Amino acid sequence: MKERPILFSGEMVRAILEGRKTQTRRIVKNLVNTVVGTDYCFHETKDGTWELGFDYVPKTGSGCFLRYIKCPYGKPGDRLWVRETWSCCYIGDNVDGSATYEIKYKSENQRQSINVSEDQCWKLRNVLDKNDVWQPSIHIPRIASRILLEVVSVRVERLQDISEEDAKLEGFTNSVLMKTNHYPTVDFRLYWDLINGKKYPWDANHWVWVIEFKKVA
Repeated sequence: MKERPILFSGEMVRAILEGRKTQTRRIVKNLVNTVVGTDYCFHETKDGTWELGFDYVPKTGSGCFLRYIKCPYGKPGDRLWVRETWSCCYIGDNVDGSATYEIKYKSENQRQSINVSEDQCWKLRNVLDKNDVWQPSIHIPRIASRILLEVVSVRVERLQDISEEDAKLEGFTNSVLMKTNHYPTVDFRLYWDLINGKKYPWDANHWVWVIEFKKVA
């Protein structure tokens, strides 16, 4: 079992905490800006990871090649620790040599205290002079992450192939996120373009990893 980080927006963090979100779609980045053929294979490798094989034509040159891409989010049983927007505040030292910090999470404006060993303190020092200033999710260290997910399944599909049921599993139930009267797939599309539209717009219909997960902590 391996652990890997994964980023979520504040809206998606709330959906996970409320039990509404158990799926996420992420771009198969290695295939962006390539001409992809119709044939592909998706299988489990000897080491238990999942691998995607595509016939594709590079942007330059000619010919058709088989390219294998390993899923960066692991395999069923692996874990994903969530990166989200956060801030850090130093509280004080403890008699056992550890230190106490208060971590605040922007998605719900909630706080929790954590004890950090002396040799881990350096991971938080870069934000100590910015108490209560929101820090980018990409900078949150593992010790400050509060949500741990377990991968249940992995597959690939085109972005626009999402079903109504899967859109609900993405957290778009009863228009909670978009506050509209649309079908879940329409709200998913609107939110996708809001977050990813500049680089990976819905209309491009890129290939995506579909990761199903369950919250374990």
